[in-house]
Amino acid sequence: MKTFWGTDELYFLSRYDGLVYFRLNPLGAFCLGLRNAYEPKEREIKGSLSVLPNRNVQLSEEFPQDGRIFMQAFASFHSENLCQMELDNILTALESGRTISELQSFLEARDEQILPERIIGFFRQVERQSKAIKLQGTALVFECAEEELASRLVADKQVGKYCENAGKNRQTVKTEFEEKFCKALRKMGYIISHD
Repeated sequence: MKTFWGTDELYFLSRYDGLVYFRLNPLGAFCLGLRNAYEPKEREIKGSLSVLPNRNVQLSEEFPQDGRIFMQAFASFHSENLCQMELDNILTALESGRTISELQSFLEARDEQILPERIIGFFRQVERQSKAIKLQGTALVFECAEEELASRLVADKQVGKYCENAGKNRQTVKTEFEEKFCKALRKMGYIISHD
């Protein structure tokens, strides 16, 4: 048995000496594979609020700090207990991974009244607009010396597979096709100028 200098007189070295049993909570049992699933307890909802048709949200005096922090992601505070859901704030929150349904659920759980129809309509509109434009990748823009050359590039069987018209004498090429586009251009007798 290993002993530590200065501990010879101690009956216990730590609070775990002599530990025979320990209690597992449901999360611990799940982590150790003793349960097939873990369902967290429903959190008690503290504080109440009132959502007005003009997108103002009136918070109760005892509204918890974590709820205020949540609301700051979607709204601008005008006073300690009054905020307004601004389109810009909501769009910024959506870009960072939040969702409209998350906001709506938060408000519905804390408002004694049904959300105003104008608010529901506003949420639907924001949801539609947030999904209306999708990023399909990045592209390079090339400018041709003449409009006629730009038209020839798009019409070419090889080069035309990798580019699209982007105005009078401009072409766009998705970044993943840049190398193939350049090879096809060389076969036509052209290269990309970097000056």
